[in-house]
Amino acid sequence: MAKISQRVRTKAIFTSEANDVSEITTKSARMTIDYNLNAIEIQIADYSWLIIGKQVKTGNTDQQIANYIKQHNLTSQHTIIVSSEDLASSWLELLEPEIAIASSERIAPKTKQILQQKQIEFHNTAVETMIRWTPQQGLIQTQDLLN
Repeated sequence: MAKISQRVRTKAIFTSEANDVSEITTKSARMTIDYNLNAIEIQIADYSWLIIGKQVKTGNTDQQIANYIKQHNLTSQHTIIVSSEDLASSWLELLEPEIAIASSERIAPKTKQILQQKQIEFHNTAVETMIRWTPQQGLIQTQDLLN
């Protein structure tokens, strides 16, 4: 298990071998890791982000994603952040997030189509270079992280 900073007061760490899920909670945040779907959900106060790695295609990936969304009460208010080659179109279709962020210059035509059809706000850090999030403004493109 990864080392947690001694400065972070961890309330609990749960690991389950049965479903390959780990959860780390502190007084103000919760992080849930699903190793099968290569997804991490981070919740801080009322804000939630879902970070998705490269998806391994199996016969029932869409059903696994649908089950995950239902079990974790995910809503369209979750921001999807993807650091792999392309946004996972299954996640976009099933969750319909308000915002999606990618870090790849290559975005598949199917993904672009879903983003447009579902009117999902999209940011690409490979193109926009810097984006910043604040509770007051949400995500904005910026040249300086301090302004």
